[in-house]
Amino acid sequence: MKPKYDSDFNYGTKIAKYLLVAAIIGALASVLLTPGGSAAQLVLVGITTVIIISNFYIIYKYCRCPFCGKHIMMGALRVKVCPACKRNLQTGKKTKKYER
Repeated sequence: MKPKYDSDFNYGTKIAKYLLVAAIIGALASVLLTPGGSAAQLVLVGITTVIIISNFYIIYKYCRCPFCGKHIMMGALRVKVCPACKRNLQTGKKTKKYER
């Protein structure tokens, strides 16, 4: 069965993981590598905020079930089965038992 939507769930989760790691690195760099209250810390906090907002956008745009189209916002990085249609997001086969 061909997916109904063009947005690729695997692509979305891969990009979301990279953005999550970048946000963690940015937050740690702003806390550990810069003095408190400096302009460099403010810039790093701003960059981290932009990365987090772009991560939400990527999850909203790409992390949807390719078969029923339902958005999978919570747990998008670890979910294997669509909560709505109970299809495996990798293979598209129906599952007998809901697995997360």
